[in-house]
Amino acid sequence: MFLNRLQIGNEKHLINVAKLRDELIYNLMKENREKQIEIVDDSMLITGFMREYRYKTDKLIKDTLFNLMVAGRDTTSSALTWFFYLLAKNPVAEYEIYKEIQDQLGMKKGDKWKLFSSDELKKLCYLHGALCEALRLFPPVPINPRTTKEADILPSGIRVNKNTKIMLHLYAMGRMETIWGQDCLEFKPERWLSRRGGEIKHVPSYKFSAFHAGPKACLGKDISLLQMKIVAASIIYNYTFEVMRGLRDTQNASAILQLKYGLIVTLRKRN
Repeated sequence: MFLNRLQIGNEKHLINVAKLRDELIYNLMKENREKQIEIVDDSMLITGFMREYRYKTDKLIKDTLFNLMVAGRDTTSSALTWFFYLLAKNPVAEYEIYKEIQDQLGMKKGDKWKLFSSDELKKLCYLHGALCEALRLFPPVPINPRTTKEADILPSGIRVNKNTKIMLHLYAMGRMETIWGQDCLEFKPERWLSRRGGEIKHVPSYKFSAFHAGPKACLGKDISLLQMKIVAASIIYNYTFEVMRGLRDTQNASAILQLKYGLIVTLRKRN
């Protein structure tokens, strides 16, 4: 607080960076208005917000956009890292995603790289299931602490006192037979698909808690899944990848579940 008031040291640098950030976002909004851009799909996040919040202030749009960008950066990168790690260990699942892109989107071998729209990505049910499996086994936020506001009784019958801290171990919950069955340690995107037509099956948020549940559910869930689908579909369709041999899946001691040594891969263009 003291350094911020005097605008010295690191606080001065952060103030200047914040001003530059705001100026950049406001300029983008101004350019879009001048061009009278009307985006039908959600290919650009900023134009999507401008359309949805057209009657709100520019500051609200800017703050909301920045909040989603910051909140989803580390968690999304963590989820994608573990997703590609699991695909490397399950090449059949990788092939199924590639085949689904070809079948559902009418892509042919040799087609040039393209940006997938949100409407196209809705058709990729198997990809959705694979991402959910990665989030189940390796949730970006593995432990979620909560504190009781008042004394209460949990559904299990356990009584908790006021101001009791409860640690929700999402990493452990995703690997419990009592919740996910005897195959809980297996990577099976099929568990997220209905038997009829292979459509996405609804799973209650209190069972699949990677995005938390109830009033505390993640506001950026849909946007995060959309971003991950865009990255995953683009890479899988255009490239094959091979994880470095001997790479250990050591987890970093952090609030975000990360590979300690990163995911080192070799990318090759698909023929």
